Amino acid sequence: TLGNHTLVLLLGSEPQNNRIAIYGNSDINDISQWVELIGVGGAPNHIGCSSIVTGIQLLIFYSYIGQLNSPQAVITGSEIRYLTQDITTLCTGPTCSHVSVILDSDVTFIPVYTSPEEVLLSTTLTTRTLPHDFLYPLFTGRGDRQEYKYGILILLFVISMIFI
Repeated sequence: TLGNHTLVLLLGSEPQNNRIAIYGNSDINDISQWVELIGVGGAPNHIGCSSIVTGIQLLIFYSYIGQLNSPQAVITGSEIRYLTQDITTLCTGPTCSHVSVILDSDVTFIPVYTSPEEVLLSTTLTTRTLPHDFLYPLFTGRGDRQEYKYGILILLFVISMIFI
């Protein structure tokens, strides 16, 4: 019939291909990288020359993922809508066997995201202390009193090396 013929012209001879790749290079064998095309099997019924599908509108919903400075576009969903026309006034002949119909196809990309905002982790103030034996070779602490072993000599040596 004319309605089936226009669907084949618009969708191809294999309309069971009802998925769209999420990425530009999606793996054909990984179903998680494909989204279902909603409405591909829901073409409206036609009676005679009324409500013949003469066009399709493909809606592709997209968003971005990844880092703020280099986001990657991904398709998040898709839908196909059928455009119908009553062509009884265009028919010629008693069985409507000769008719000229303009077929239309349209693709619309629809963004489904909001502007990203940068979220910074809150900084917490922590007290950092050195262990009590951090300067062990230089001096040893006993109670409140510090006993210097070779600390003064090493300190004088380091200072003299800097200024020489």
